[in-house]
Amino acid sequence: MTAALSVVAAAFRHWWNGFLLLILFNIVWLLLQLPIVTGPPATAAMYCIARRVVDGDLVEPRHGSQALRQMAIPGLKWGAVNLLVVAAVTTNFWAYRDSFGAGWTILRIGWGTVGLGWFVVNLFYWPFWLSQKDRSMKTTFRNSALFVARRPAFGLSISLISALLIVVGILTVLPLSSALMAWVALIGVLAVDQELAQVRSATEGAGR
Repeated sequence: MTAALSVVAAAFRHWWNGFLLLILFNIVWLLLQLPIVTGPPATAAMYCIARRVVDGDLVEPRHGSQALRQMAIPGLKWGAVNLLVVAAVTTNFWAYRDSFGAGWTILRIGWGTVGLGWFVVNLFYWPFWLSQKDRSMKTTFRNSALFVARRPAFGLSISLISALLIVVGILTVLPLSSALMAWVALIGVLAVDQELAQVRSATEGAGR
């Protein structure tokens, strides 16, 4: 949890350094969730902006529209896969809501675990996608899942904090929701950066 909190603190520092522009991007992100179809590309674009912020690159309003165009197709593909998974889990819960017994309880736990695992993996999807050469969905989901499996306490702590931010953001609507996605994106980018730094360090150490 300490490592996760340090990532959250670093994310807040990055956000604070450019909070006015990031709030603007976040408001645009919220508006783009309304048509639904533009939601996934907007989410992917927010991770692109977070990547620029963490790297210390110049961030201007035009970078938001550029990121949105760049991430349109990858974001729609990601959104389609997520829609299928969420629809499958939700349908299973709804279709068998009146079924009772130990077997059904086990199945519901299984469906819930799949849904939770999918949420956790998706938090780190775009940070990995942006950091790797092979940007196929299969490779990206695999790397994200391996990260969570390799460092479950860290990954789950980050996910829990992100989930709490999302819940509070939904409940408060404003003002927290005007910063929500920027925080989640920054946290995800910084968490994956920390993981990749450790992997590179371990690889270099083994090569000596």
